Amino acid sequence: MFFDKKIKLDKEALYKINEGFELREVVGKKVVVYMGKDEAFNGIIRLNEEGEEVWKLLLEGSSPSLVTSSLEEIYDADHDTIEANVLEVMNNLLTENVIHKCEK
Repeated sequence: MFFDKKIKLDKEALYKINEGFELREVVGKKVVVYMGKDEAFNGIIRLNEEGEEVWKLLLEGSSPSLVTSSLEEIYDADHDTIEANVLEVMNNLLTENVIHKCEK
């Protein structure tokens, strides 16, 4: 995995996708790309089906807890597994400055 650094995620805080990032389909795979004017991000992040659901929820802003609850309605997996996956995806997106913590 190319994410070397981790930023601590607040499970109850709201996070939202930063301007300029888009979810695209490339050769049948969902990827996050930066379409902004500056060079804030150079690369792509591939998302699996669960990661795509996380992305959709983050478009309007959501917390890791709310995302986990929403995914529990979709996937047949236990809470701890879903939460761990959500936290991994959101931590990766936060570390790469794809999402930001919303101010209250």
